[in-house]
Amino acid sequence: MPATERLREHFWGIDLNSGNIELTKREDMYCYFIVEHTTDPEYAFKQALSLLVAGCRNFVFFGKAEAIWHLQTDHADIQMNPEMEEVALTSSIDTFDDFVDELAELLSIRPFVPFYTYLIYDDRDIYAEVLKRLRIAGKIV
Repeated sequence: MPATERLREHFWGIDLNSGNIELTKREDMYCYFIVEHTTDPEYAFKQALSLLVAGCRNFVFFGKAEAIWHLQTDHADIQMNPEMEEVALTSSIDTFDDFVDELAELLSIRPFVPFYTYLIYDDRDIYAEVLKRLRIAGKIV
């Protein structure tokens, strides 16, 4: 499976195991994370900084390591914006069904100005199941 996979227009899957994530700077990016195995706080912090620089302002975490990623993303946001209140919106979702439902709902939005959504994962099986559910819901082909 390639490190980056186009799932549909403005929606990409990215394998976290492929190394550092580097995205083209864009406005209005949503970053959804499946983090089961990647527990290194320093790595999570560096990835969060990279994504914040690229323009991601909405982070949603699911998986066993979600607390680490959520906290490190908040720390990266504070470091980048020390004099402002939080710029990034971070949240965690506890159940797989709620994670898929929220992502499917986001993919249902048809905005005038397109936004980019990234599904970033470190567990291929959970990623595959998310894609299966999104296909059943008609959100991807």
